[in-house]
Amino acid sequence: MSRDVRILLLGDPTVGKTSLIMALVTEEFPDVVPARAEEITIPAEVTPEHVPTHIVDYSAAEQDENALHAEIEKANVICVVYSVDKRPSVENITSYWLPLIRSKAPKKPVILVGNKIDLEATESLPSLTDAVLPIMDEFLEVETCVECSAKTLMNISEVFYFAQKAVLHPSEPLYSAEDKQLKPDCVAALTRVFTVCDYDKDGALSDRELNDFQCRCFNAPLMPNALEEVKETVRRNLDGGVTEHGLTLSGFLYLHLVFIQRGRHETTWTVLRRFGYDLNLQLQEEYLDPRLNVPAGCSLELSSMGIQYLRDLFHQHDTDLDGCLSLSEQQRMFELCPHLMWNSKKLMYSVNCSSQGYPTLDGFLSYWVIQAMKDHRLLFHFLAFTGYIHGDTDTQLSAVKVKAHVPAEQSVYHCAVIGHSGRCKSEFMHQFVNPAYVASQSEQSEYSCRSVTVGKTSKYLVLHDAVLESRVEPPYHAAVVLVDPTSAQSIEDALDVQEQLGSSTPILFVGVPPQARHADGEAVPRHSLKIKHNFVPGNSQNEQIFQSVARLAHNPSVHSSKDSAPSWLSLSGKAALFVSVPLIVAFAVYRYRSSS
Repeated sequence: MSRDVRILLLGDPTVGKTSLIMALVTEEFPDVVPARAEEITIPAEVTPEHVPTHIVDYSAAEQDENALHAEIEKANVICVVYSVDKRPSVENITSYWLPLIRSKAPKKPVILVGNKIDLEATESLPSLTDAVLPIMDEFLEVETCVECSAKTLMNISEVFYFAQKAVLHPSEPLYSAEDKQLKPDCVAALTRVFTVCDYDKDGALSDRELNDFQCRCFNAPLMPNALEEVKETVRRNLDGGVTEHGLTLSGFLYLHLVFIQRGRHETTWTVLRRFGYDLNLQLQEEYLDPRLNVPAGCSLELSSMGIQYLRDLFHQHDTDLDGCLSLSEQQRMFELCPHLMWNSKKLMYSVNCSSQGYPTLDGFLSYWVIQAMKDHRLLFHFLAFTGYIHGDTDTQLSAVKVKAHVPAEQSVYHCAVIGHSGRCKSEFMHQFVNPAYVASQSEQSEYSCRSVTVGKTSKYLVLHDAVLESRVEPPYHAAVVLVDPTSAQSIEDALDVQEQLGSSTPILFVGVPPQARHADGEAVPRHSLKIKHNFVPGNSQNEQIFQSVARLAHNPSVHSSKDSAPSWLSLSGKAALFVSVPLIVAFAVYRYRSSS
C-alpha cells in the first residue's frame, strides 16, 4: 500500500478548486478565497484509510505550464473540477484537461468533480449520467465522478475519499472497463487465494472455508443469513457458481467482478493485500521474505506452528492416503509456486522417501528443516506462496524460531561428516535416510536429514558433507570422521581433523572398508584413534552409528575416548582372519588351564 497519497486539483479558473480545499480543512465555506491554496497535509489518523494525504491546488494565474506538468507527474491522483452551471468547464474536460493528463502521466487515475450543485444552472446542461458516461467510456483512466458543493459542504469529504481510494484501491490493475471483465493477473491472484483457502482441495469453498476466509481477510465471520444471500446471488446469476460442496472458483471470481463493477474495489484489494499482493498484483518482497536476524552462534529451526502447518499441508495433498507425495501430488502442491521447490529425482538422497522415491511425511518435514538451517529464504517463499498464516500472525516469522547453541534445548542437530570423500561417504549419507538404496558418488547429497529419538524426545539430525575450510556458524553439534584404518593417509587426515576441531566439537570416529587393495603382509598403520563403530554399506547395524551420533550431539559429555570397541578394520585383509582363530584358541586354553 502507498505510504502517502498526493491529490492534485485541476480545472478551469473559478470552478471552485480552492474553495473545495478550504471547505474540507475549515468545514465552512470561505468568505475570502485566495488565488491558490497552500499545499495541505492531512495526518494519517484522520483519514479513512489511515494514510497521510497531501492536497495540492493549481492556479493558472500563479503557475506556468512547466509547474503544471511537474505537478501532474508528481500526483498520485488528479481531480478535474468543473462547474455544473458552466458548459465550457465541462467541455474543457475532454478538449484540454484529460488529453493533457494522458500525455504527461498515462493511466494516472482521475476523478471528475462537479462543483456548485447548490446553484441553479444558467445553461441547460445534461444530467450527470449523460455528461459523464461518454467521458468515462472514452477516457478509461477516469475512476468515478462526484457532484458536490463547497458552499453547502455537500459531498466534500466524499470527493477526497474517492480520490484517496483511486490510489489505494485502483480499478485499473483489476478490471478492464473495455471488456467489462477481470484482468488476467487479477484472475491469477484470486485463483491462488481460492486455492489456498480450499483446505480439502475439492474445488469449492464450504461454509466453514468461506467463514475462515472471511475472518482471515475482514476479521469477522459471515452471519448464516448473509452467507446464504451471497450464495443465492451467485446461483441466480452464474451456472455452476455454487455446487453441493460450496462456492466454486467461477463463483468466487464472479463475486469479485460484481464488487468491482459496483465500485467496491476496496473489498477485492483487502483480500489481495491480505494474501501479499502489491498494486502491480505481484507478491510483495516483505511478504515473501520478512526481515529476520539470526545472531552469530545461533541457528534457525521450525517452530511448532511451522511444523504443524507443513504437516497439515502434507496431509492436504496426500490425497491417496499412502503416506507419501507422488509426483502428481507434488505438482499440485507446487502449482501455487512459480517453480518447483526441490529436485524430485534427487530428493531420495537427502530425506526419507518411499520405494518409488516419493517423500514421506518425515522426509517432507526434514527437507524444510534443512532449508530453515541453510536457506530460510526458500522456506519463507514456500510458506508465502502456499498461504501460511497462523492466528493473527501475518508473516512467516512465527513458523521458525532462533535457537542458541545449547544442544539440550535444540530440536535440530547439525553434524559434520568428514573424511573419505567418494563412494563410501555418499553411501554413509544416503543410508542414513534410505537404507534400502545404494547411492553412487554422483548421486551424493550435501545434506541428509531425518528424525531420530534421543531418550524419549524426537529430534532432527542433519548430516552435512562438510569441508572444514568452508565451515560456517553456527558450529556443528558433533562430527563424524570416516577413517580407513588400513590407510596411513586416512589416519593422518583424521588426526588433522581432530586437531582442527579441538575440544569444541565432539567427534565420533567411524571405520570404513578399505578403499584400496592392500598387499598380503602389508603393515597396518599404528594409530591412537578410538574407532567405536564400523560402517558397512547395506548393514542393518549401521543404525547404531546414527543413534550414537544423535546421542553425542545431544549430550557431548557422553563422548569418551577411553573406551574403544574392537575393530576388525584395525587389522587388514587376511591377517584379521588368520589372527582371530589363534586368539580364540588361546583364550579357550587359558580358561581350561585356569579352571584346572
